[in-house]
Amino acid sequence: MKKTNLILGGFLIIGIVAFVYAATLISQEQVKSCDDGDNGLNFTVASYIKGFDLNNSYALYDYCINNYTVGERTCATVNTTAYRQLWSENCTAINRTLCSDGRCI
Repeated sequence: MKKTNLILGGFLIIGIVAFVYAATLISQEQVKSCDDGDNGLNFTVASYIKGFDLNNSYALYDYCINNYTVGERTCATVNTTAYRQLWSENCTAINRTLCSDGRCI
């Protein structure tokens, strides 16, 4: 039983790593604060990030880069430094048909 659990756990880790590296980080900027409306990389929900950059407040929305690629906004924190990020994902890579209104459908 332990051997089976270990093998299944290994496949789960490989699957998560494959998912994480399927998306491409396009940009990352340091900000004072960042809040993510869909709580992370969620390519099937159109949402936004908001907060304060080094000079002003901002609100940035997920959008379609083209008919098959979504631009996903998210936040990251490294140590105590906040960043806003823009990721791209091909919708067909996550078993969706196309991008519409900032989300893969």
